[in-house]
Amino acid sequence: MATGALVTLGSILWLAAPGADGPEARVRVAIVPFESISGIAEAGRAVTDQVALALAASGVEAIYGEPVQEFLREQRARYYDSLDAGTTERLARALDVEAVLFGQVLAWDSRANQRDPIVAISASLLSRTGEVLWGSTSAASGSEMEDSLGQGRVLELVPLARVVVRDLMKGFPVPLGKVRVEHSAGGLGLPTVHRSGVPPEGSRRILVFPIENLTEETGPAARVLEAVIQRRLAERTGLEVVTPGQMRRAIVSRSLPPPWMMTTLAIGKLANEVGAGYVLSGSILSWGWTASERGYPGWQVEIHLELTDVQAQRVVWTGVHRRNGADSTGFLKLGAISTMPAVADRVVSELLEAFTR
Repeated sequence: MATGALVTLGSILWLAAPGADGPEARVRVAIVPFESISGIAEAGRAVTDQVALALAASGVEAIYGEPVQEFLREQRARYYDSLDAGTTERLARALDVEAVLFGQVLAWDSRANQRDPIVAISASLLSRTGEVLWGSTSAASGSEMEDSLGQGRVLELVPLARVVVRDLMKGFPVPLGKVRVEHSAGGLGLPTVHRSGVPPEGSRRILVFPIENLTEETGPAARVLEAVIQRRLAERTGLEVVTPGQMRRAIVSRSLPPPWMMTTLAIGKLANEVGAGYVLSGSILSWGWTASERGYPGWQVEIHLELTDVQAQRVVWTGVHRRNGADSTGFLKLGAISTMPAVADRVVSELLEAFTR
């Protein structure tokens, strides 16, 4: 991957791609520091740096670091995975950028024996007005880099992050424009879904409630799943998703209790405040290492989601789906999905594909 030269212009930090004459003719994107759902603070910093380098190599002026941090401190922003529309617009105006990039490090695991590190990243690009322009999720383990001769395995997290970011940034829109992403569910074990007999009407804006974890897993499973659901919903044509930042702002402004303590009445108030016609809730039924239906061991995710019409107070869609990374095992036992976030992403994308068909 080509790397850019690091240039400082006053208090503005930007990355110039090789051969660039200067920032004046370039697309400008502000990068909000990636939030580390993995719980490792250094992961967010490392991934933010790699994303900035990847943007510069594609001809984008990446503004990040102190200018963005200073703005977020002035706004007293506590969460970096998303900002409400007003704060996003002010950030774009303050730094004179065309778009703002948010992201989460879903996994940053060196594994105890240092032989098979895992990195998973999710990112979304928003316009000044909060429109989702692009989104992507990528994950890989060090062993996936190994070729048929047993060479090429990546043993360290930062080099692996560089590979994952390179895959993550494929299809990044330059020049900026709305990107439509299509998915097709297929293969072993299609989702089980049930729809109401009455077609949904009204607002296509969806409020995603915190996912309930019914497993014994004590890590960030719910937050990983919520991040994947948010991004997969946002890319669906005809749907609009309420960001976590917008939900937090609405809860504070209406003095509502935390989501897990809300009554039906409070949920209705929250939905009305953010203009949502539907609430998506769900639970994690399985999340761990287990044998697949074919007998191969792998990472398994099983989730239940349901969509509720706020005004009618009725469930209009519900679905259950399970995937094991080993289900993708093919010839010579190759091709298995070797990271939990990647399995979760596939489960969510296939379940939402069944929802929007």
